[in-house]
Amino acid sequence: MTTAPNLGQVFWITGLPGCGKSTLATAFADVLRSRGIYPVVLDGDAVRKVIGQSFSYSRSERLTMARVYADFAQLFARQNHTVIVATVSMLKEIYDYNRELGVPYWEIFLDVPLDKLRNLERKEIYANDPQSYGNELTPDFPSRPHLRLTATDISDRNQWLAEMTKFVFRTGKS
Repeated sequence: MTTAPNLGQVFWITGLPGCGKSTLATAFADVLRSRGIYPVVLDGDAVRKVIGQSFSYSRSERLTMARVYADFAQLFARQNHTVIVATVSMLKEIYDYNRELGVPYWEIFLDVPLDKLRNLERKEIYANDPQSYGNELTPDFPSRPHLRLTATDISDRNQWLAEMTKFVFRTGKS
């Protein structure tokens, strides 16, 4: 990955629907703010809402939206902002695309098994959306995330925040 001086960075948080991406992104942004870093948070659902509902959830349109998130993230990072993106966007093409944008990029994968998600409070996602990952669409799980956070149940989300914070500040990524 080639980078230019004075760039911000992108933390790309991905995982299956309902696994806690937005929750972790918000909590991590709060940690950064407490340390004097004011990140831009791009939540996939919120960005989709701002852009409009003209995009479906087909694989090709999910890829289009994921590129929009990535392009916004690199736009802000090139202006020296720390950007946190919370999105499903489980597409090999987008992982490769992000790594080629030329800004510091950190991929965080929330690895929660599909059967656990179907049994949690978010199970309606899987029941109501035939084009969700795990139903009609097969996710491309990240093959080389910078950080993989696993969970046996939903209460592990606080541990995720601790692990992510330790990873970022231990390795000097902030």
